Amino acid sequence: SQSQSQSQSQRILIVDEYDTLLKEDTYGNDMVLDADLRSDEVIALMTETWALRQVLPRAVGSPDPLVAHTVVADASDFQAQVNQLPAYAALLAVYHEDAHPLIEREIHQMVQSAAQFDAAVHGKECPYVVQLNDEGHPTIAYKHGDDYTTKLVHGYDTAWLQFHERDEAQAGGLSPASGGGPLTITNESMKHTLSLSMPCGSFSYAKLASAYALVLGVSGTLPAEGSVERKICHDFGIEHFYEMVDIYNNTNSENVFNKSSAGPERGVILEPNLASQHNRLAQMVNATANVQQRPVLVYFDTETALREFKKSGDFLATFPPDGDVQVEEIVPSKMGEGYMEGKLRFAVGKQHVTLLTADHTRGLDMVVMDPEVKEKGIHVIMTYFSLDKTEEIQAMGRTARQSDNGSFALVLDQSAVLETFEGTTLDQAGLEGHREAGTAYQHLDELRAAKVRQARVRPAAQIRTRTMRTMHTTPSHSLTHARTHA
Repeated sequence: SQSQSQSQSQRILIVDEYDTLLKEDTYGNDMVLDADLRSDEVIALMTETWALRQVLPRAVGSPDPLVAHTVVADASDFQAQVNQLPAYAALLAVYHEDAHPLIEREIHQMVQSAAQFDAAVHGKECPYVVQLNDEGHPTIAYKHGDDYTTKLVHGYDTAWLQFHERDEAQAGGLSPASGGGPLTITNESMKHTLSLSMPCGSFSYAKLASAYALVLGVSGTLPAEGSVERKICHDFGIEHFYEMVDIYNNTNSENVFNKSSAGPERGVILEPNLASQHNRLAQMVNATANVQQRPVLVYFDTETALREFKKSGDFLATFPPDGDVQVEEIVPSKMGEGYMEGKLRFAVGKQHVTLLTADHTRGLDMVVMDPEVKEKGIHVIMTYFSLDKTEEIQAMGRTARQSDNGSFALVLDQSAVLETFEGTTLDQAGLEGHREAGTAYQHLDELRAAKVRQARVRPAAQIRTRTMRTMHTTPSHSLTHARTHA
């Protein structure tokens, strides 16, 4: 019968860039669905809590000097003082007493988050920009896939990040954005974006694949046998892998590397410090874009690093505004409707240089139409050594696409590399030795793999401490008559 055939039908899951399913935020975290509790009383309590946090003593005796400046010394005392704030009593007075335990629990979570909040660490773990939400209010937008969204928050850290951004804007003398200026978070905007989060349920993607008879996906970064990602595939119930030959000429990473430089460097260029790196970058970019008349993409770890290069004397002297080489940038803080289309057309032009951040290593389709550019190919430079190898592979994938030519190089600040691998066996003499022997990349790649394996071996409870919450607005009076609705 028809009903019987339907019950026996099997479902297929089709995933683009399926390796993103294997990332910690998807596989390791619970997704919590919340309702917003938003009112003047909630805003007042959060504002007073932040003001109290700013004057409380910080932790001392920490081995990490940064922690001593950010973590509140006594979280219990912090909680006790919050409970005595006038705004605390005013908030509870608004709602029915049956709702008080729910509200008090969330206030406790809010205070604990404030006690441990570190804007620098949070920003590094959860890249973000300030964007307008659907209601037109500036707020925090987190990186999600290849884009940024205001629909995700990371617990109450996102609320405290808004206060931090507001304070930074005020300290820098910035006023609310107008006329195309930078977006800033203000007291007025936070009236529309701050809330207590009342949990309504949670879900996980950990067993997603088991609901399907077959998973079909594409990825340029197939996990290696024995890797953590491959183990997660087995946990999903994916036991068989089939690789299909690309219909186009396959990008050969070794050849792309080798075309970048001759001699022992082999596409991996190590400079002793940041100033030397900037000098080498300017020289290489100019030689490629101006002399060879090829397009160049230069990737930086952060927008701050990109700005430092643009302010350097080497950049300003090499790329004057009226010079033959044109320079553009693709950065998260300027993302908007129609932003990418023009930037991508520019990026593949002769004598064009595009500076990008790590957020854009994946998903940019560089369509080259100029026959001369196709012949010479795009040159891609990464200025940092990413601990996420897929990020490096994706950046390399912006060149030599399909049947096009192209080249790729790593131009690294040696001091930054040593900092990245601090606590390992790598030292300056060893790094220079590998550079001279032409084995720098292989050695760094091995250290990266070991560091990533070590970082991922941790209890599941610890993985779930960075819970992402999806917010759905609920009227602020929805808990006033909790008993009636129960």
